[in-house]
Amino acid sequence: MIGESLAIRLINEGRKVTLIKRSFLDARRQNDWTGVINPFYTPDGYNGLHVLDAFQKEAKSEKVRRLVLNKERPQGVLTANYVRTLEELQKSGKLNFIIANIDKAMPIEGKVDIQLMDGQRLKGFDQVLLATGYTPGVVPGGKAFASLKTKANLPVYEDGYPALSPNCEWRQGLFVMGPLAEHVVGPNALNLAGGQIAAERIAQSQTMQQLIQKVGKNQGLKPQ
Repeated sequence: MIGESLAIRLINEGRKVTLIKRSFLDARRQNDWTGVINPFYTPDGYNGLHVLDAFQKEAKSEKVRRLVLNKERPQGVLTANYVRTLEELQKSGKLNFIIANIDKAMPIEGKVDIQLMDGQRLKGFDQVLLATGYTPGVVPGGKAFASLKTKANLPVYEDGYPALSPNCEWRQGLFVMGPLAEHVVGPNALNLAGGQIAAERIAQSQTMQQLIQKVGKNQGLKPQ
């Protein structure tokens, strides 16, 4: 959803935007884990806390969690209000929306041309911004994550993701958010609701509470 959000912002700034996606704009997804339509995103915004509750109660083992995470994380899901906004911008001519796969980008005389997999070529872009999402089954973080895990001998699950405490702590003082925290946060780990959940858990951890108290004492602050 980051790409769509950025497209809307740029259009509001007066830019001309072409949005290239692999699929249609659609907020409707059936979710077998909760039995409801679109549990992560609703017309009123994010609504993922009940999904987290179900995830934590039912997905006890790491293998079950991985199965649920792979199944219940739909790609390209948008909030209904985002879909409405983008459709209105498209109808008004402010947004050029193309369903396609990109083959390559080619810099030409200070501009950028985009070659699509179907052979079509889009010419004369000032900038190309990539919002590539995630690849299922691939642990994010790349070489930096792999190096840290190996050098610090940090625990991981069989799928390669960090084995965290309930407070998203990998080792004392080392916390993880985002997709690397999905074994704790659940299918919402990549979105804003997941970020909020992870932040609250980190703030409630004993390590963080001790740090807050220490900083408060050094600055002469009294706990509230």
